[in-house]
Amino acid sequence: MSDYQWTGWGLLPLVLSERQSRPLLSRQPWTHWSEGLDAIQIKDTRRFYTRSTASILRPVKGGRFTLDLAQTDKGCLTLVDEGVTVRLVALQLLIVEGAALIYFHFVSEGTYDAETIARINRTVFAWHPRTHTHSLPDWTDVHGQLNTLRDHLSTLLAIPLDEERDYGEDAFGHELVNCCWVKNTEAVGERSETSDLCVSKLSAGVDLANPRYSLSPKELERLQGQQFCYWRDWRCQFNLNRLVFVDETPGRSSLQLNLCQNHYYLDLFAMVILQRIYLNHFKDELILGAAKERSQLFQRISDFRRRYKVSHMSTYPFAEKLYQYLCDQAGLKEIEEQTFTELDHSHTLWRQEKEETNGSVLLFVSLIAALLLPASSLATIFALNKEQMGLPFWLGSGVITLLTLIFVVLPPLRKYRKEKKQSLG
Repeated sequence: MSDYQWTGWGLLPLVLSERQSRPLLSRQPWTHWSEGLDAIQIKDTRRFYTRSTASILRPVKGGRFTLDLAQTDKGCLTLVDEGVTVRLVALQLLIVEGAALIYFHFVSEGTYDAETIARINRTVFAWHPRTHTHSLPDWTDVHGQLNTLRDHLSTLLAIPLDEERDYGEDAFGHELVNCCWVKNTEAVGERSETSDLCVSKLSAGVDLANPRYSLSPKELERLQGQQFCYWRDWRCQFNLNRLVFVDETPGRSSLQLNLCQNHYYLDLFAMVILQRIYLNHFKDELILGAAKERSQLFQRISDFRRRYKVSHMSTYPFAEKLYQYLCDQAGLKEIEEQTFTELDHSHTLWRQEKEETNGSVLLFVSLIAALLLPASSLATIFALNKEQMGLPFWLGSGVITLLTLIFVVLPPLRKYRKEKKQSLG
C-alpha cells in the first residue's frame, strides 16, 4: 500500500465590491502578491499569462493580495481528526469587478493511505452543514479556541459568511470548491496499475472506507475516460466542483512549481469558477430580474464578454490545453449557450416593450394633433380673424374633430388595447 502526501486549496466566491474590500484589507496584514519581488521576478511570474489575463490574475497594482495566517492574531488554524493533522496556513484574495475569490491554502505534513486521503478531502473542505443535524469539524487557533472554519474566517475577516447574508454564495452546495494535490512518496515515475488511489473516485467524493460509497462500473468507466492524462507521471480530473491531481513523479515534481508555489494551474481553475458564477448569475437575472434593470444587465454582460472571452488564457500551449479541459468539464459552453439564448429572448421582449412605449408616445402626439388640427386648418384656409370665429365655426370644427376621432384615432387605440390584452393573456 502506497503512502501519499496531501496539499489542498479551497475557493470561496464572495460578492465583494472594491469599496467593501478596503476595510477588509485594512483589518489584517494583507500584502500585495508582488511585494518582495523585484521587477524581473514580477515579469517572470506574469509571463505565464496572456496580457489580458495577467491584468486580472496578476495585476501590477491591487487586485490580488496574500495573508499569512501566522502573522494574524488567530495564527494558523489546525484540524486534528483521527490521527490526521491539517493546517490552514494562508489566504489569497482575488478581486475582480464586484466579485472576489478567496483561496484557502491547506497543508498536511504526514503521509497517508488512500482511504485517509479520501477522508481528508471529505472533511477539510466542509463549509456548510448538510442539514441541521450535521455538525462541521472544529478547527483550533493558536489560542486553543475551537470553532468551525467558516466562523473562524468570519471573525478573521470581520465579514458575515453565512449563506443567508449578501456575502454568501450558495451555488456550490455544502463544500468549498476545491483542488488537491496528492503525491505518491513511493513513486517510480509512471502510473502504477496496482495503485490503490483512483483519481476518478477522489473527484467523485467517494468514501473509500465505506463500501456503501461505491461507483457503478459504468460510471467509473465514464469518469476514467474523462481524466486529463497528458504526462506519464501525473494526471488530474475535475468533477463535481473537485479538481484532483495525483502525482507519481519521483522527487520534485513540476506541480510543485506550477500548482503549489506559483498557483498557475489553480488560477486557471479559478477563472473557470468565476465564469460559471457570472454566467449562472446572468441567466437567473435575465429570467427573474426586473425589466427596468435589463439595460444595466446588458452592459454588464457586454463587459463580461470583453473581459473573459479572450482567445487564450496562457502563453503556454500545455496550460491552454489544461484550461480548455477544465472549461469542458465545467460545461461552460453549454451554460453560455443557455445564457445567451435567454439573453436573445429577453432582448427581444425588452425591444418590444420599448417599441410599445414609443408607439404610445406617437399615439398621444397624434391625438393632440387630431384635436387641434381641424380648427386651426379651417381658420387658416378661410383666413378668419377672431371676430369671424363664432358659433358656426366652432360647431363645424367640432364635427370635423369628432369625425377625426372616430375614423383616425379610435382604430389605432382599439388595436393597441387588443394587442396588449393578448400579450398579457
